[in-house]
Amino acid sequence: MAMVQTVDPFRVRVNGEEVEVDHRTFTLAERRASRAAALKLSTGDDLAPDEVDAIAALVWVVLRRSTPELPFEDVLSSMTLGDLADAEPLGIDDLEDRDDNPEA
Repeated sequence: MAMVQTVDPFRVRVNGEEVEVDHRTFTLAERRASRAAALKLSTGDDLAPDEVDAIAALVWVVLRRSTPELPFEDVLSSMTLGDLADAEPLGIDDLEDRDDNPEA
């Protein structure tokens, strides 16, 4: 049994760009940033963040690796529910040769 739970790796399109998200590669600081971004959504209203918000926050963290100033709201405005519904799980072959693979 794993000590911590992670989201299975997946690939999603955001503004036509393929983004691969492997939660296991997140630093603890990135994990906290994704949680804080999702929680910030509930500020000012009664809507608690749900799993869609949490997944969007994971995508945002990966995109911030190349664009550190990217606002979370920009990612939310760029993605549709269909984008997330069409996300593809990443298999072991997709993960083996990546530089950020924690099991490499």
